[in-house]
Amino acid sequence: KKDSTTKAKALEDLQQHVEGLEKATGVEDGVLEAWIKVYPRTSIDTARRVRQLAHQVNGTIAHRSGKAFAKHMPNIVGPWLAGIFDSDKSAARAAHTSFQLVFRTEEKVKNVWVVYLGSILQYCSDALFKETENTLSDERTTSPDDAAAKYTRVATAAIYTIRQIIVDEVPNSALHKEQDSLSGILNRKEFWKFASSADPSVRRAIYRLLRTSVEKEVEVQNLEAVSNGVLVSSLSLNQATSALDYARALASLTESYPTLWTDHYTGTGKKTATKRVCQFLAKGSQGAPAQYWDEIKTVLNHVPIAVLLPGGDSFQDGFNVVEALRDGATTRDEPRLNQLALWTAYTDLVKRLLTHPGFESIRLIETAIVPIVRQYIAPSRETSQWTVSASQHQVCLVALQITLTFPQTLIDMWRALSATMIQDVQTSLPEQAKDFSKSQDAVSSKASRFYGLQLAVKRLDMAQEIREAMVETAVSEIESATALLEARNGKPYGAASLIVTAIQSLPMLLSHGGIKSALIKLITIQDGERLCSPAGPHMIELLPFLKDILDVDACYRRFLMAVLEAKDGPPNQKALQRLVASPCLACVARDQQVLLSLTSEIRRLVISEGEEHGLLGTAIANPDAPSELSQGILTRMLDDLSLDQTRSAGLQGFQIVAKHNKDAIRAFEASSNGSALLSNVMSLAESTDGTTSLMAKNLSEMLQDTSFADAPDDSQKLIKIIHQGFDTIETSSLSIALLVDLAKKTVEKCQEQDKAAIATQLLPTEVQWNEALRSIITLRPNPSLAMTNPLGNTIHIIDQPLTAEPVVYDENGRSRAYRLFCYTSVLLNATDVLEHATLERTSCTVKFLALVNQVANDHLSIQSSCSLWEVESIESEEEIIDIISETQRLMASWLADHTLFGIVTDKVLPTLLEDSRGREANAYYSSRAYTSIMSELIELHTDSGTGVRSDEIKQMRKTSDVFRAVAILSTIQDIAALTRLFNELLADMTGSDLSNLANGNGVHDVMLMNSILDRQDFVEILPSIPKQRLVFFVQHVCKHLADFIESDASSEPQSLPTGLHLVMVSDIMRTLRHLLSVLGETYGSFWEEIVEVLGKIWSIDKELSDEHLPLVHASLRMHAMLLKLGSQEANDDLVDALRDRKQSLGNGLMKLLYALQGADDESHQPRAIVHELLARQVTQREDLIATNPDGDL
Repeated sequence: KKDSTTKAKALEDLQQHVEGLEKATGVEDGVLEAWIKVYPRTSIDTARRVRQLAHQVNGTIAHRSGKAFAKHMPNIVGPWLAGIFDSDKSAARAAHTSFQLVFRTEEKVKNVWVVYLGSILQYCSDALFKETENTLSDERTTSPDDAAAKYTRVATAAIYTIRQIIVDEVPNSALHKEQDSLSGILNRKEFWKFASSADPSVRRAIYRLLRTSVEKEVEVQNLEAVSNGVLVSSLSLNQATSALDYARALASLTESYPTLWTDHYTGTGKKTATKRVCQFLAKGSQGAPAQYWDEIKTVLNHVPIAVLLPGGDSFQDGFNVVEALRDGATTRDEPRLNQLALWTAYTDLVKRLLTHPGFESIRLIETAIVPIVRQYIAPSRETSQWTVSASQHQVCLVALQITLTFPQTLIDMWRALSATMIQDVQTSLPEQAKDFSKSQDAVSSKASRFYGLQLAVKRLDMAQEIREAMVETAVSEIESATALLEARNGKPYGAASLIVTAIQSLPMLLSHGGIKSALIKLITIQDGERLCSPAGPHMIELLPFLKDILDVDACYRRFLMAVLEAKDGPPNQKALQRLVASPCLACVARDQQVLLSLTSEIRRLVISEGEEHGLLGTAIANPDAPSELSQGILTRMLDDLSLDQTRSAGLQGFQIVAKHNKDAIRAFEASSNGSALLSNVMSLAESTDGTTSLMAKNLSEMLQDTSFADAPDDSQKLIKIIHQGFDTIETSSLSIALLVDLAKKTVEKCQEQDKAAIATQLLPTEVQWNEALRSIITLRPNPSLAMTNPLGNTIHIIDQPLTAEPVVYDENGRSRAYRLFCYTSVLLNATDVLEHATLERTSCTVKFLALVNQVANDHLSIQSSCSLWEVESIESEEEIIDIISETQRLMASWLADHTLFGIVTDKVLPTLLEDSRGREANAYYSSRAYTSIMSELIELHTDSGTGVRSDEIKQMRKTSDVFRAVAILSTIQDIAALTRLFNELLADMTGSDLSNLANGNGVHDVMLMNSILDRQDFVEILPSIPKQRLVFFVQHVCKHLADFIESDASSEPQSLPTGLHLVMVSDIMRTLRHLLSVLGETYGSFWEEIVEVLGKIWSIDKELSDEHLPLVHASLRMHAMLLKLGSQEANDDLVDALRDRKQSLGNGLMKLLYALQGADDESHQPRAIVHELLARQVTQREDLIATNPDGDL
């Protein structure tokens, strides 16, 4: 049988026949003999289904034949065991299952490996060295691509089989008997050529085998062959998808066989070890995770010094390696999560070079270390190659530690940075300037980085001259800043921020006479106007640090009265807020005038602005606030409850106090003034005024809880505080770090019998998660995110709510949902809470972490669309990246854990799948979370089920739950069911009128098709679908493509479609790109129509919105695919279409370039992807010389 369909049908018939045999009779000898001849080739067939059935039949025949099968094992065992390592999971699973059917115990399995070891090794040797693409496939019936894929699959399986022998399947005694056979494979030059194979799966296999061989101390004698294959030929390769395995292999090799780089290295000229290392390092991690750089660090620490310094002690040789590593660090594709590990490898390399005798150490410090610190403190475009994009502070601290051994170099750098800091302060813009805030924020940020490093460095052991230089520069900076503040009447708050940061970081500066007098003078001249100026809050913040040089309490009271007497307005309120939050507030108890004035102002603000003003909450929450202040405020508010015009404000005020300081409420109720509080409030709860009644009822419940329902022990008190942090979000909300700290204390003091209850209470409830997310997951995400997530253009069909609830943030710019996310992630990383919580709370926690993680990743991709946190308020993006990274690591560890794996599959996934129903944004993100978890599960557990029956796939054509359908189709493992559905969708769309988009069915169908086509395992079998069926579909949709564009853009020429037309065009372009890739040799007019549609899409003369980016991206990828097919000249229709419209396509590319120019992509990943793709295609057209935006080239 030649075609795969007939083979599969024959194998199914044979399986049915063998299963129907009586066990006593067994399999006929003729059938058995014939099968032994057929199985080895059938088990490696190009069709996945044929391989799968071949293994199933083989297991059934072996099981039914019994001992009669044993004599054939030498001929059959090789391909049978190699099938377990088939690249297709279903085929591998079939081989493994069939093998276990016959050999049911672990002991029997090991015996097979031992007894037939010689046959297994012989099979692997033949597969690797005797077989070729031509011998494995018939060129008359097999395409070159299929033949190559088949050979790659066989070779990869053979390599993994050898690795399995070495790992643990064969004991050393048995392995010793076949040592010659194993050595014959491992010492052949041809074997190590696989290390530089063009196929990444082959490379991964050989690298893993190599690492295993080193770990198991398997001797490899032909080190020249290993060096040539793994180093000379592989270092310069593109290692995308194999980089981590390659790095691990290099680390193991270099530690065990360092002479591979020197004595046994075979490369010369442009292939020297040093040049190859530089080429390799300059490529970066090539998509690998952070562990890649840990392995590279090991390589660089153990590689012979002669490789790093081939010229002995030549500075340039060493710097070339360092520079190559830096270039790898700053490549555009290098993930930000890799930065810390990457730069750690970099600094370790520098340290190693510095220890080499005779090397120009100071020069290396000046050229490789100092620029890192300078770029961090004072960023510049001219030195952007030294930018550390994440974990900057830690990297710079390590860099400074290296520099400490070269005092003069460090001192020179520090003085230069100080001079730049002083210049920036002096030249910062005045208040009247448009960019005043931007200029002052830059100074403040720079000072924070500069003194943050000084604070960290001062704890290290350093030369006295360095400490003196740091103090000397700090004195100059503070003197310059104080002089500027005095001259500009307190306007330049960047200078004030510098002073505060400097004193906080280096308090010993206060002992310097010049600084002491300058600061005393600066504090003395502060009046109401200056304190309410932009720099005023910083002067207030500075005050507590000056207790050793002036009377801080007297100054604070003077400040407070000056602000209270100043003109009311936002600057005044900001200064007052900072004063009330100060630890110096305690001193007002000793001044009745100040106390009375402050109490009156707080009451006035509560009455005039109510809960929107945070001054009352700030004052009450301040732990240093005197009891006289809180009692005075509460007494005035109690009086307000009796007056109609102030009653609402009084109720609001008590609610604020009850939230922030229950102890103050208790103390007030215990006093003579406050004893009637609760009875007054309960009386107001019966008021006929609905608003007053509702407010009073809520307050009554709060007061009763405070007074009579105290927690029975400290643990419950802490839990109540934590949940208050979950439920309320204000400028004075407890920090996430504090909430986690309280939770950890609760866990530490918890008794064993209470762990389950306490652990459950420490995690947010489902109600709390839903409340927090209600204002976050409501609006449709940025449409350009369709390019970067597996749900694609389904983002466009999310129902947009008529109104959106505003998002509230704490003082650090974190929303309630993000606070829950951070708290939960940090807590679960630090404790074993999840192991003890109830099943319901555990599944709830896993579900919502997965859900919010998807939202957070979207916000990182496009920061301007962020609602989880305020971009302008968040202190550090590194914190966000770390939290997301830690959460993803947690999720991965849970999926590998047996207990949590069951919870995820039985509870979390079904819940997410059910939540994926509907059209709301929540359904969309639930579908995303489901897809993400399922993909990870499939990677870790090849037999993971989706909880979805295959027969349910048949109903997908009629479903209105598109998000749910796409999630299922993206992850279900039943390829046969997917193929049937794809053919049905293909038929539906081929026979439908796509121009009628009123019900959106066409849009849904093409979305489902794309979710199938985006799967790699389906793309592999796409050529098996009858080409005529694909051609009919392509011809049909091509007729409508141009209509979609013209009908929607008819009112405005040269504009792109919108709404469903836009989604349809974009998705059809994605579909066609997959289908046309297998129709390259098929002639037809549709090629010309497709090229013409590209020209229409690109004929735009205005800026593109984010809504259109997925369409532009799809069209550019289509164009790239057409050019690739056209270059193969397999189809004259396509070649002619591209040639005839070369000029118009060029004009279109240039118009796209103009439409996208000026659009910033620094914090917009989809836009960056489109920019890079467009740039690549434009630069490939040497004939494009733009003379004007109209395309006149």
